[in-house]
Amino acid sequence: MSKIIAVIPHYNTCMWTQTSTYCLINAAKESIHDVEIVVIDNASDSGRRSFKSNTINSIATKDFSNITVLKNDRPIKFQGTALDMVVQYYDADYLLCWESDIAIFDNKIQINYIIYSN
Repeated sequence: MSKIIAVIPHYNTCMWTQTSTYCLINAAKESIHDVEIVVIDNASDSGRRSFKSNTINSIATKDFSNITVLKNDRPIKFQGTALDMVVQYYDADYLLCWESDIAIFDNKIQINYIIYSN
C-alpha cells in the first residue's frame, strides 16, 4: 500500500477548500492507499480559523482523522512554498498536489501526475 500525502494550499478560499476537502476525504476513505491530507494556509486574511474549527475538527472526530491544517512557515507564501514545506516535513511515496477549487465525485483517487516520489 502506497503512502500518499495530498496537499491543499489554501488562501482565502474557505468554502471552496471545505468542498474540495470533503471530496478528497470521500475518495481517500475508498482508496486502497494510505492517504493523509494536509491543508496549508498561505497567510489567509480570513477563513483559516473558521475552516479549521468548523471543518477539520468535525471531520477528525468522524472516521477520517488523517487530516491536518498548518500555517505556511515560509517567508514567501504561495503554492510552491506550501508544497516545499510538506516535502520537508512529511515522508510519503507520492505527493498529490490538490487545489482548493478541485472537486471529485466518483470517490476514487487516481494518480495521473506524480509530482514527487521517494
